[in-house]
Order: sequence, then C-alpha cells, then structure tokens
Amino acid sequence: MHENSLNEILNGEKAQQLKAEMNSGLGSANCQYCYDIEATGNESKRTLNLKKYSLPKNADETIIKYLDIRFSNQCNFACRTCMPSASTSWYQDATILSRGKFIDPGVVKPTKVDQELFDQLDQHVHTLEEVYFAGGEPLQESNHYEFLDKLLEKERTDIRLLYTTNFSSLRFKTKKVTDYWNQFKTVNVNLSLDDFGIRGEYIRKGLKYKTFVENLKTLRKESPHVKVSIATAVSLLNVFSLPDFLLHLSEELQFKSNQVTLDFVFDPDLYSIRVLPAALKDQLKAKYQTAVIPENFRYHLDKVISYLDLEDHSFLWNKFISYTKALDQIRSESILDFIPDYKEAFSEKK
Repeated sequence: MHENSLNEILNGEKAQQLKAEMNSGLGSANCQYCYDIEATGNESKRTLNLKKYSLPKNADETIIKYLDIRFSNQCNFACRTCMPSASTSWYQDATILSRGKFIDPGVVKPTKVDQELFDQLDQHVHTLEEVYFAGGEPLQESNHYEFLDKLLEKERTDIRLLYTTNFSSLRFKTKKVTDYWNQFKTVNVNLSLDDFGIRGEYIRKGLKYKTFVENLKTLRKESPHVKVSIATAVSLLNVFSLPDFLLHLSEELQFKSNQVTLDFVFDPDLYSIRVLPAALKDQLKAKYQTAVIPENFRYHLDKVISYLDLEDHSFLWNKFISYTKALDQIRSESILDFIPDYKEAFSEKK
C-alpha cells in the first residue's frame, strides 16, 4: 500500500486476474499451500472460509468482509522458522548470517503514514464481519489498540476478532488487551506455540514458557468468553517431539484436540518436514505408530504423515544442517540438546 491504495489494489489487474482464475475453476498458483492441505483430506483456510462467507451475487462486486491486517513487523521474538520480513528481532542474526548483505529496513509498515492506513480502512469498517490480527506481534503494536478504539467508537463490537499472537504479554504500555476483548462479543485467539519448555524456547527465541502459562491462566480467568486455541508450526524442529507436545497440551494445559491447529512450515523451505531423508521419515513414522497420546489427538499425527509423503524435498537436508549449525553458533545453542534424533545426521555432516 506504499504505491497503491487499498481500493486500487482490490480493483487492480492482479486482483481481477485472481478472480478470473478462481471463477474458472482451475484455481491459482497462489493457493497451492491450501491445495496441498486439501490433498491430505484436511480442511484448509480456503475451504473453511468458503463455508464461512457467502459469495457476492455480483462477481464484479468487491466487499471486504474479512480483513487480515499486520500493522508492522515489529516483534519481540526471533523464531527460527520466521524471517526478518515478519520480525524486527531477526535483523541482527540476519545481518550476521548474510555476512552483511542484509540491510536493516527499519520497521516495515503497510503505509508510509499510519493515518493513511486508518483513513483507507475506515471506508470498509461498515462491511466487516471479521478482523484477523497478526504481525509482527499484534499485542505489542500501538496501532492495534488504536484500531480497536475506532471499532468501539463506531459501536462495531459485533465484529469477530481473530488473533495469532506469541502471547508474551497481556499488557502494552498502559493498556491491557483483556480490557478490550471483554467489550467484543466474539474473540478467537490463536496462541503460537511449537513445543513446550526449553524445546519451545529454542524454536521460538524470546519465549519464556512459564510466562506463557501464567498469561493463559489469566486470560481464562479474566475473559472466559474468549476462545483460545494453539497454533503450531510443524517443522523439522518439532516434528519428532510432536507426540509429547500434544500430550502436554492435553494433560497439562487442558486443550481439546479441536483447539489445536497444525500448520506446515514451507517458507523458509529448508524447515519443511518434507526435507527429511527417507531413513528419518521411516524413523518418524515408527515413532508416531507407538506414540502414547489421547486417541482423539491421533488424527493430528495422521495429518503430519499424509503431508510428509506428498513430496520429497530431501535435497535440502544438507542446507538445513548447515543453516542450523550457523544459527546455533550465533545464538550459542545446539540443536542436539533439544532434538537428539538428529545426532547421527549432524555428526556425519562436515
């Protein structure tokens, strides 16, 4: 939106091309991730939204019912499966890894001036049904609270609020997010968590797991109407420990199986579970078969195996090892302290 307004983008050539591709029934290459999920027999965001929202009667009409907004890439985490475009906390490591080629762009925002964004969004508030906040880290973003204030001013407390958050804090300066959420009828919060304890802290640099658990207790107490779920990014970093993690979510954090969503990392591509060599894929399948988890959680493991077998990207395995070793050195960590399943592979790689 630095070059074109929201309305120009919605009615522009690329948007019209996308509409034509979808209306033709042939689909779009931009939707390949959802197609891959659907190929495993599971629901994708695409199919879920088709059920949730009715299509406009006029195919040429553009009405915004769902808004996905990321006010900036300002974030206090530097998760291993993330990247600088989504987190300012990645800048320092990215500079070292690229040997100085990465240039700090500052905080990345959708418009040059914040007020420009609010002015453009104001034109569509009356048609909104749901707003999805992500980042960066939305709960640590001042514009997130300003936007909620605007919705409250317009008495749009009927709008469904949806979040993906690292949940590191319920407070931002003088504001407390539960004070806002308690004024809206429907709030769904996806808590980004890829593992528990020190393994989780290794994957999501910045995570303090004990604080996460305390925040969860506070939210459940102060805002019981808020629907909370776990959003897990399945990657080479947690695929072997996933059964233990699911058991922990069930027994320790009291989540039901339908309150846990697994998404598969495909960018950066070197973290995709399809990168596993054949021998490790067989080892993983054997582990899943004997895993002790609640029976109603087992379909999550089945989903992982289905996705794993769709394609073979093992040609990226050595890239994963080299990259992980380099990042471990920068962060004074070792993957083998958390994922012993890779000990032989990391020892062989020179």
